[in-house]
Formats: sequence, C-alpha cells, structure tokens
Amino acid sequence: DKSRQNEVRQLKRERRQKIDEAIKNTLENRLFGSRQERGWGTVGFFTYGKILDKLQASLFDQSGSIPAKINKLVNKSPLFNLDDGAKTTLFLKDDEDIKHCQQFYFPVHAMGYNWLESNEDSAMALKELVDVTLPRHYQKRGKFYGKVIIITHSMGGLVSRYYTQALGGEDKVLGVIHGVQPATGAVAAYTRMKRGTNINTGFFGKPKAVITENVLGKDAAEMTAVCAQAPGPLQLLPTPEYGMGWLKIKDLKGDEVAYPSLDHPDIYDDIYLAKDKWWCACEPHLINPFNRNYDKKLMEDDWYKYESIMIKKVKKFNSAIANQYHPNTYAFFGLEDKINPIKITALTYQTAQWQGKRISSHKEPATNHIGDQHRIRLREKKNRRTLKNDDIYEKYKLLPADGNGDGTVAQRSGEIPVEYLTARMHFPVDHEGAYGEKESEDFTLRAIVDIVKKVPLA
Repeated sequence: DKSRQNEVRQLKRERRQKIDEAIKNTLENRLFGSRQERGWGTVGFFTYGKILDKLQASLFDQSGSIPAKINKLVNKSPLFNLDDGAKTTLFLKDDEDIKHCQQFYFPVHAMGYNWLESNEDSAMALKELVDVTLPRHYQKRGKFYGKVIIITHSMGGLVSRYYTQALGGEDKVLGVIHGVQPATGAVAAYTRMKRGTNINTGFFGKPKAVITENVLGKDAAEMTAVCAQAPGPLQLLPTPEYGMGWLKIKDLKGDEVAYPSLDHPDIYDDIYLAKDKWWCACEPHLINPFNRNYDKKLMEDDWYKYESIMIKKVKKFNSAIANQYHPNTYAFFGLEDKINPIKITALTYQTAQWQGKRISSHKEPATNHIGDQHRIRLREKKNRRTLKNDDIYEKYKLLPADGNGDGTVAQRSGEIPVEYLTARMHFPVDHEGAYGEKESEDFTLRAIVDIVKKVPLA
C-alpha cells in the first residue's frame, strides 16, 4: 500500500543521508573538501575514476599517515627503466625522502575541459584554477596553499605547457608529469580528417573499436565537419617540430614527394591550407555537412573560417609552446619493445603514406567545388582519392599505420627530447589507459616524491 511505499522511501532517504554524512566526515573530505568540490566529476569516470581514487589513496591515508604504497617504494627497484640522459634515478634509498613528504598534504584535484575548444582557452581555465580557485578553496579551510604538481594525460600536456610557459604559471608549479603527450602533434589527427577514425585492435576488441570509431567519426566527412571548426583537434596536428617528411606521396612511377621538406618546408601552406591539393588536411566540400548542393560561395565562407582558426588559433598556439617545458618535467610515452612485428594495438601513424596507381575510367573531374580540380569522386571519404591528370587516371590509397607508439601518439612525438626533462621512460601501453598500468603508477608516485623532496621546509 501507499503508506508502506512512503515508509520504504523514507528509509532510503535516511540511509542515503547517513552515507552522505559519513563521506562528508572522512578526514580526507574534512581537510580537502569533497571529491566533487575538487573537480573529480569534470572528467570521464570510465577513463579516470579509478585512477584518481587510486592516486589519492596512494598519497593520503585516512589515518593521516603516509600510505603504505609510498613507504614500499623505499629501497625497491622501479618497475621501469629510465631512458638515458635522466637527471635523477627515481630510486628512494632511505626513509628521509618519505619523512620529508610527510610534512605536506597531497589532495588530488581534477580539471576537465572541452577538447574541441582551443587549448589556449583550457590553459586559461587551468590558470584560474591554480591561481585563484585553489587558494580561495584552502583559505576557507584554514589551510596553507603552496604550489601544485600537475599530472597530465595526452592533450592535457599541451594545456599545461601553455599555462606554465606562456601564461606565467611556471612559478606556481613544483613540477609536471606528462603521460603519452602528443608533444609535437599526431599524424593520426591528419589521417582521421582524411579517412575517419581507425583503431587497430585484435578480433575480440573489434566491437568496442567500431563503437569508438562511430562516436568519434567514422569517415572524413564526419571528422572534418567537427575538426575544421574546432581549434582543439586542429592543435593536435603535427607541428613544425614534428620534423620533416611525415606526409609521403608516391606516384604511379614510384617517385616520392615528402612534406614538409627542404622544397616544401611550410606545413601550413603545403598541407593544412593547401585547399587546391587533394592531400590537404581539410577538404573544403566536407566542412559544412548542410551544404549538400556544394554552393561555392558557402564553401569559400566556410574555408575562410577554417583558415582563420588555423592561423589565429593553431599556428599561434603551436609557436607559443614550441620546445617549451616546465624546468622540472617528467614524462613517459608508449612504445612496443617487440618490433618484429609490432603488436597490432601499438601500430601508430608515424608517417602518412599515400600510394598511387593507374586505373581505367571515363569520368571527368568534378568542378562544383573549390578544392583540387583533378578530383573525380568527391564522395570518397575513406582511404582512397581518385584523380584525373591530363588523360591519366590515378587512384591514391592511404596505407595502414606501421609505426611504433601507443596506437595514437607515435614515438616521434611522445619521445620528448630528454634535455627538456628531468626524467623520461617508455613502456608498451595503450594511449587511453596509459595511467592504469603498474609502470605508469610507479613512475608517477616516484616522480611526485622526487619533486617534493626538493621543496625546503619552512
């Protein structure tokens, strides 16, 4: 009856209130505020939820003492090998470093951001958090707020670098730990605009991969419609610092042209803004999915907006962080040890290679667009592009990824030059789950202790 239902509902409310009260009164929440107040709800639970919880448990014990996880690092060999050139060993040989850490609190905060927005805007939000919100948060709790340690994943590394090196945040940060950062961009950002998202996986991982591909964008039309109007994804394209020759085009005779090169050194003019070339990262007729009739005036307007984003947002951002890192930076990246052959999930676009061949056709190039006037089939949205040059018909195919990396970020970008870093290591790891492995957890905790032990006590 209704009275019984009301009674059950009331009991559930009371139980929920008791649980909420118990959570609120934990030492962690009394000292630092709730996890909701600390931004944990701003990031994806399935990717970061367990990692945040594990990190906080490793850095703070509800009894107020140093957690066993940290204590067990003493006199224990790391689960990884540092790359040559490291300025530290990350080996804790005695209890002094642990005792030093005991003088500090380590509340874990999180900051989510919209990956479609410019990383400059996200860096401004990070600046507001570190410079304004956190000091106010701890002042209300009567706690001294010093400096922060920033831990980043993937694109977040670009955000933090802009904050510390371009927005004056360096002095407010003790150190930075980067995981699988596309430090100089990712060729995968280019290939996704040309063919859609493609995730390398084994047979049993295919269903999940197909779902992911459809969510992110399964072909060039879906990816371009989003990326061409969003600074964030465009800031993931390879930067000039990525190096020469990452885009290769082999013609019918087997002759190869590479971009960028000594003859074609400008990635913006030769790849990203070369609207009259079929290999251009952005195909003008795909920018606006509502322009189904291929109205040229509308295409020109859409292209102008894209061009403005590339010049004012992307190029400017890339220049600001080029070879710029916090002076106390630690980093790890994904790299498969066994390279003959490379594990399928580790296959990464280190270069994008188009292979041409001659074909038979009688079709004439399309003229109802502002892109490459040799294009025959404007509806090609996967890994092929068909052209007519004079009387010769050509079809170019984008070859599969064959480089080493984490499936998204190639070694060439993830392997930040060690001269910019305090320590760097690599191990086989999936890009999305990079912080869920024991090696990355061990590296992160040791890096935190290494950062904090340099902080003098008041």
